[in-house]
Amino acid sequence: MRPISILFIDGFNRNSMSKYGSYLNYLFPCAAILEKHHISFKILNINFMEKSNIGTLLSLLDKLKCTIIGITTNATNIYQVSSLCRLIKLKRSDIRVVLGGPQCSFDDIRVIKDSYCDVVIRHEGDIKLVKVIKHFQKGIPLSKVKGITYREGDNIFRNQTERTWLDINLLPTPQYAIVNNPKYWVLPPSKSQQEIDVFFSEIMASNNYFMASRGCPYRCTFCVEGIIPNNYRERSPELVYKDLLYFLKIFKAPVVFMADSTLTSSVQRVRDICNIFRKIRCKKRIWWYAEGRVNVLSKNLFLIKEMKDAGLLNLQIGIETGNDKIMDIIHKGINKEQIKAVASEVGRLGGMLLVGNIIIGLPGETSKTFHESLCFAKELQDLSDCSMLIASSYFVPFIGTEIRRNFSTYPMTLLMKDFEYEEINGFEGPICTPVSIPIEDFELYKPLFDMQIKQYVTRKILTSSKTDIDKKMEFVMRTVIDGISLANHWYTVIFKNILFQRYYFYKSQQDTTMPPTIKELSITYPVRLWDLDFDYSINGYHFTSIRGEDVKLTGELKDYWEYASGKLSIQAICERLFKNDSDLHNQINHLCGFYKMMYDSFGLMFKKVPSLK
Repeated sequence: MRPISILFIDGFNRNSMSKYGSYLNYLFPCAAILEKHHISFKILNINFMEKSNIGTLLSLLDKLKCTIIGITTNATNIYQVSSLCRLIKLKRSDIRVVLGGPQCSFDDIRVIKDSYCDVVIRHEGDIKLVKVIKHFQKGIPLSKVKGITYREGDNIFRNQTERTWLDINLLPTPQYAIVNNPKYWVLPPSKSQQEIDVFFSEIMASNNYFMASRGCPYRCTFCVEGIIPNNYRERSPELVYKDLLYFLKIFKAPVVFMADSTLTSSVQRVRDICNIFRKIRCKKRIWWYAEGRVNVLSKNLFLIKEMKDAGLLNLQIGIETGNDKIMDIIHKGINKEQIKAVASEVGRLGGMLLVGNIIIGLPGETSKTFHESLCFAKELQDLSDCSMLIASSYFVPFIGTEIRRNFSTYPMTLLMKDFEYEEINGFEGPICTPVSIPIEDFELYKPLFDMQIKQYVTRKILTSSKTDIDKKMEFVMRTVIDGISLANHWYTVIFKNILFQRYYFYKSQQDTTMPPTIKELSITYPVRLWDLDFDYSINGYHFTSIRGEDVKLTGELKDYWEYASGKLSIQAICERLFKNDSDLHNQINHLCGFYKMMYDSFGLMFKKVPSLK
């Protein structure tokens, strides 16, 4: 293997849906800058190693003639990263370990002590990383590198933070090719090409995030961005367009996940981004997801339609709570009326998904405020026509947030001190609890919230009209055809039932049609979608409809159902059933009414041509 300057170790993202736990977003811009300075590097996914142990890793470093390791950190992986770094340094003190990421930025002294690492890069590491590597290679003094914390012998030094943020318009286009180009990776020789192809497909899926700005202009007390002043910067529309073209060339995905903390900083910014996507969509059919703020969108509701028309499928907003007082405590800067306005507009427009976050256990939470949030979430489902996915989570006081810094001033109890450094798998359970709520009750809040919202939405969808369901499913099926997994309520509720799947499979065929008029009876063929068991006790069929209704098909209804084989037109069925009937007109209406009822119950479909079977 050719010698390299630094090996980046990937695979510590415990929130990833992939078994490889990949997170490379921080490395896209860094990789471009390293290449610009002719600094060689490779990436190793620790979960794709032949033998995931310290001996194998150190042997690999020797083969690469590499003595520098780089790893990004966050609250969910710092325990694993620190454990690995300690092992490396205890075995080989000559290996230099450089850490970066959010956890390092806000807890640098603790990180450097616990991990035994050599350098911690605080906040943005694009340029600092180059300087740190040159220090180890050429002896450039670390004392001159602002925004880092480093070790010299038994001493730890913390250099001053930069006064100004990095101008992101001076950075080159991020090097997105690292996600699937083997030249950037250390790949185990024992892996087959098929295994490598699967690996890269999962790495690409885990890192399909595009960023057009950095930072956030808002100051929410539960978010680490809230304590960083004046850190919001936008990449110019010209550079965003250039970057996005390269991104799409590499990823070739049907949907782009915009990773900006907020895309709706201004009306002009939204229009700039929409113009870019419209320009690209003239040549390539793509969709996109983005995060926005309701204070901007509610005052400019027309922006939602502009984004939708430019290909936006998924708009994420922060709700956080249904209580106005808690909104003020966390400095959210929005109100419930603004959230409702955005939800209503999304429901009116249709054809897109609105995603909202509810945080359970924020400062000021009580049993009463929790139920306010639950009721508010149900109201938003009504306003959005069930086009809103509301994700709940327990509040986690992350390092770097204003709440964590002043935790003792809030009426809350921290259940686990320094929880980031404990061996826990994510934050599915409570990390802290409001003093007014017993822990045994509080542990049930999230399951209760999720269950009630699911039940409420399911009941609402299944009692919707056939026309409304068809309209929503038309949008869902369109995204499925485009290869997009849009997990909205209409998809999850409808498609979990086999009869819906069969119905919409038939409906997607070109020879299906709507309920016929009298003039169309000779060219319309009813075909039943269910195989019902015959109930001898009633001499007919018995089933429960999707709305929970008990339906019995006896007498003439049994005959109507059995004739709906798809081989006979409605007129032919009438000729067989009503040959000598003196009340033919009413009988035909009764037959058509039954077929229409079964069509509305998703049990029957109309075809334009007879079935061959």
